[in-house]
Amino acid sequence: MNRTDSRRLVRILLPYMALWLALAATLASFATYEITKSRAQALESATGEIESVARLAGDHALQTLTAVDRMLATVRVLHERHLTSAGLAEVLPAFHVGTSNGADRADDGVERRILLFDRDGRFVASSNAEDAQRGAVSVADRAYFVEVRDDASEGMRIGEPVSGRLVQRRIVPLVRRLNAPDGSFDGVLVSAVDPERLVATYRGMRLGDSVAVGIVRDDGIVFARNAGKAANVAVLDDAVSQALRAHGSRHPGDATGAKAGDGAMLVALHEIAGTRLLAFASMSQAEALAGHRRLTHNIFAFAVIALGALTLPLWIVGRNAVREVHRRSELERRYEQERRRARSDPLTGLANRIAFNDHIERCNRALTEHGVPFVLAFIDIDRFKALNDSQGHVVGDAALRRIARTLLATVRGTDLVARVGGDEFAVLMPGATAEGSPRICGKLHAALLAAAATADLPIGFSIGVVAFEAPAEPRVVTALADRLMYDVKSCGGEGVRYGVYRRDGLHLAAEARHDEETHAAR
Repeated sequence: MNRTDSRRLVRILLPYMALWLALAATLASFATYEITKSRAQALESATGEIESVARLAGDHALQTLTAVDRMLATVRVLHERHLTSAGLAEVLPAFHVGTSNGADRADDGVERRILLFDRDGRFVASSNAEDAQRGAVSVADRAYFVEVRDDASEGMRIGEPVSGRLVQRRIVPLVRRLNAPDGSFDGVLVSAVDPERLVATYRGMRLGDSVAVGIVRDDGIVFARNAGKAANVAVLDDAVSQALRAHGSRHPGDATGAKAGDGAMLVALHEIAGTRLLAFASMSQAEALAGHRRLTHNIFAFAVIALGALTLPLWIVGRNAVREVHRRSELERRYEQERRRARSDPLTGLANRIAFNDHIERCNRALTEHGVPFVLAFIDIDRFKALNDSQGHVVGDAALRRIARTLLATVRGTDLVARVGGDEFAVLMPGATAEGSPRICGKLHAALLAAAATADLPIGFSIGVVAFEAPAEPRVVTALADRLMYDVKSCGGEGVRYGVYRRDGLHLAAEARHDEETHAAR
C-alpha cells in the first residue's frame, strides 16, 4: 500500500476510529468510576461493620468490668468501714455466685469469685470455700500486686493476663486496694475475667467469621483475641499496633480505622472508658473487597463484551474500506497506464499530440494568469523519407528513437518533448523568453546534428521557434511554429527561424535573418 492509499484509508477510517476511541474512552471511564465507587463503598461498609463490632465489644467489656468493680468496691467498703461484725473471710462466701453447672464462671467470662490477699501478698480468703484447701498461695511477685501496693490511688486496676495460681488457667486479674484505718496498704481484693470466654462472647456478638475481635491495652499488650479468619496472628497484632499509634491523637471513645503494613488489614478501635483498654475489631482487606472483586470482574466482562460488540462492525467496515481502497487504487493504476498510453508515443516514449495540446493550454493559462512566457520549437527531420526508402523503416525507427533521446537529454526537466507527427517533434519550454531562445535552440540544433553525425545518418533538421509573450489558441500556437519551420524547409532546410508572438501578431526575430544569410552562404 503506497502513501496515497494510506492517506485515503486514514480519511475513510478516521471517523470510525474516532467513534471507537470515544466509545472505548466512555466505557473505560464508566468502568473506572464504577470500580472506584464500588471499592470505596466496600471499604466504607467494612469499616462501618468493624467499628460497630468494636463498639459493641467495648460496651460489653465495660459492662462486665463495671459489674466486677461494683462487687469489689462493695467488699472493700465492708472491709474498710467495718459495716459488719464478721470478718472479711467470713463475708466473702456470700459474694460467691455459682452457675447451674457448678462452674465458677458465667457466660460473660467473669470469674465468679473474690480472693483476699494480705499486705504481704499471701492468700487469706476466697468467696469459694474450696480455694482454702489449695494451700498457701502468694501473689507478692505479681506486677498488679506491686502496682497496687505502691500506688494509693482509688479505682480498680486491670492487670496483665497471667496464669492463675488458684484456678490454674489464664486470667485477666481485676484488683482493688485495701487500706488500713491509717491509710496504709492492707492487702488486695482480686477477681478475674477469663479471656477465652470473653472472646467467645465477642464472637457471638457478630455475624460471619471474617472479623477478628479482641481487647488490647494502650501499650499494645493483647488481653483477649479471637482471630476469626485472620489466621496470621502476627499480621493482626501488627495491624492493631499501627492502629494504636494512629489512635493516639484521637479523642476518647472514637473509633479508629487503620491499615497494617501493605494495607492487608482494616482495624477499628474503641476505648473502654475509665481503663487503659481498647476493644478492637479487624477485617482483612481482601475479605472486605470480596464482593467488590466480583463486581469488578462483572464490570470488566461487560466492558470487554461491549467493546467487542462495538469493534466487530468497525472491523468489518475497516476490512471493506481496505478492500475498496485496494480496488480503487488498482482501477486508478490501470487508468493511469491507459492514460499514459493514450498520451505517449509508443515508438519513442515521448508525449503525443494529445499531451502536447494539454501542455500548451497550461502554458497559455500560466501566461494569462501569471504572465509567464513560453517558447515552442517545432522540429522537422530533413531527408527522413529518403532514409526510410534507402535503409528501411527499422533504421528510420532507430533514428527517431535516437533523436528523442537526444532531445530529452538536452532540454530542461521542466520542458516537454513531444512527437507530433511522423518525423516532426516539438519542444515546449515554459518560462523561456525570446531573448534566451536563440541560445537554447541553437544548443538543441547542435546536439541533434552531432547525434546524427555520430550515427552516420544522412539527415538534417529544420526548426521553427516562436516565443509567446501573449496567449494564443493552441491551434494558432502550433500553426505559427509550424509556419516558421516550413519557412526553413522552403529555403533548403538545415536551419532555425525565430519569431516572437505578441498581442498584435507574429514578429520575426533578427536571428531568423541571420540564419537565412548563413543558409544562403552555404
